Amino acid sequence: MNTLQVQKQKNIGIIQFHRPEQLNAFNKEMFMELEETIENFNQDSEISILLFKGDDEAFIAGGDMTEHLVENREEVYPYLLSIGELMEKIASLNKLTIAAVEGVTIGGGCELVTSCDICIASESASFRYIQSRLGISTAWGGGSRLIQKVGASKAIPLLLTGEKISSKQAYDLGLVDQLLPNENFNKNVLSFAKRLARSPQPLIQLYKQLGQQIANGIPLSQLYPIEADVCSRLWESETHRKAVDSFFQRSK
Repeated sequence: MNTLQVQKQKNIGIIQFHRPEQLNAFNKEMFMELEETIENFNQDSEISILLFKGDDEAFIAGGDMTEHLVENREEVYPYLLSIGELMEKIASLNKLTIAAVEGVTIGGGCELVTSCDICIASESASFRYIQSRLGISTAWGGGSRLIQKVGASKAIPLLLTGEKISSKQAYDLGLVDQLLPNENFNKNVLSFAKRLARSPQPLIQLYKQLGQQIANGIPLSQLYPIEADVCSRLWESETHRKAVDSFFQRSK
């Protein structure tokens, strides 16, 4: 692949955006490679967590402007819609998704961040919904997801002003879920992902599903049977039996 570096570490899939000379700006080739990679990881039953990352200069610095000179709505709409469909696929995967953000994240990069379940940012990261400065709106579902994540009163000023905010400001707003020091950032993010990945895959899928259901307004009264179902299936697992045996051994 030319725009992505992809690897698998046990049950963690790692997708690194790799167009360093363009600050990882999103182009059609990256879209096609990302679409293929997401599909491959989605079909991989061993993978329970996907980790998206850029480099220390940029996560994704928006769309590649050299490819966005089309003036015809009939041409640009299907392309924008197809990227939006990919963002929705990422958001609805039954795998936990983590955006690890260093450097700048601009425009569409911010939209990808909000498609992920968790955003971890370095202290030097920054975020900017630059679309309004270009006379356009978000196009990949990122506006809706930002409003859902942080609330309209916080999201709308960010979307309309196009101002750059620091990772600390993004954390205070609720866009960023965890702040980490620049030093050993990638090592610490991977360590965090590995800790989550130790959980049985049905657990990861359960809590991802519950988060989606709650966001969609499903009443809590309809969700406890789902938890009971998963718990009862895991009750029979070797992992549970070993944990119970270990508990009683320690008690003795």
